[in-house]
Amino acid sequence: MFLPGSKWIIVYPVPEHSLISAITLLCSITAARFGLWMTDLTITQILQERVEEERRGVINGVQDSLNSTMDLLKCVLVIVLPGYHVFGYLVILSFMSISFGWLSYALYSRKQRGHLFHFCRLVQVLQPQEIHRVPTTSDTDDEKGGNKEQKNEIPCV
Repeated sequence: MFLPGSKWIIVYPVPEHSLISAITLLCSITAARFGLWMTDLTITQILQERVEEERRGVINGVQDSLNSTMDLLKCVLVIVLPGYHVFGYLVILSFMSISFGWLSYALYSRKQRGHLFHFCRLVQVLQPQEIHRVPTTSDTDDEKGGNKEQKNEIPCV
């Protein structure tokens, strides 16, 4: 939206054959498609794990109708606002709707698991040479008995 060649901002002369906007558009579309596919897989897995088998058809139907309604709304907005001078508003509206969807999933995930990210697994990946462990009562019993074997794990939910 604010790249060289955009109608929204012209700060400096843009070369006539600049590919910056086209490359950015293609990379953004590719990243958005990848994110959409990953989100679709996540939603499908959650529905299969959390919804009883008898109710899956109803829940899936409601989800599909919401997807179709939002797709129709997007098409209507593009038809009603076709000018290049309002394209930036459509981009901002799209970003806000995607952000709302992410926020909704983040709140759901935090409510279900009690946290948003598995930071203990991240620490294990980033610092594998260090020992990260939480002592348990069996460790203190083993130390009294002379057993010095320890596990290098963090309990991660």
